Amino acid sequence: MIDNESRPETLMQPSRQLREALSWKLVSELHRRHPGKFTVIETHPGGGQYDCLTLWKGSQNIADLNRVGGFHAGHRSLPWNELWPRCLSDGGIADVLDRMSDACGFAVPSKLPSTGPETLIYRIMAGVAAALAFEKDVWEWRNGQEDTSGEGDQTYRDHWLEAFPGAKEAARTDSAGEPFGNSKYGFWFLLKNAQPKVCISKTAACWDADGKLDIADLYRRDHRIHRQVASILDKLT
Repeated sequence: MIDNESRPETLMQPSRQLREALSWKLVSELHRRHPGKFTVIETHPGGGQYDCLTLWKGSQNIADLNRVGGFHAGHRSLPWNELWPRCLSDGGIADVLDRMSDACGFAVPSKLPSTGPETLIYRIMAGVAAALAFEKDVWEWRNGQEDTSGEGDQTYRDHWLEAFPGAKEAARTDSAGEPFGNSKYGFWFLLKNAQPKVCISKTAACWDADGKLDIADLYRRDHRIHRQVASILDKLT
């Protein structure tokens, strides 16, 4: 469902899969600017009407990046027509990031902080989503926990963890800092046409059908994000 926001018919409307890539670019770069200020979860407020990457801290919802609408942080927002089309223009992503930081009350740093494990995985996820943005199949990152404001079945995604035994074991023991103490919020799954292909955790561990890849260790060796992106894309062939 699209937010009730003014959108001229002539305004460029990015495809859903392109908005998938753009949404991860925005949240990954926002987290890169402001590590520790929030974690990212997937939510569907309104009983599933919306599709949000939600910025969450402790027990507080800081902001929602609605992929079928705009960006909302308390009483401040960027409507659809000031968000997605703007991202496609020269300098648009940097401008949108500045406005998102301002809406959240975050001061833009003069120098980017170093990349920690959680920022690392968001940057890798953004790179993977960008590489797959124009594929004919539907590729998307989805959270291990379905969150629809209490509506519907909140456990049906458990079978995704079953596909990756190492991730399932990690989810049993690692819940520190996750919303509501639910460790499944700390895991993301790369889906191809709704089927899980890769699992990645906020601790920068990654699993596919063959086992585990420590992408944090790979990043420590040369600090080149594109190598970690390539390592995941290679698992999709």
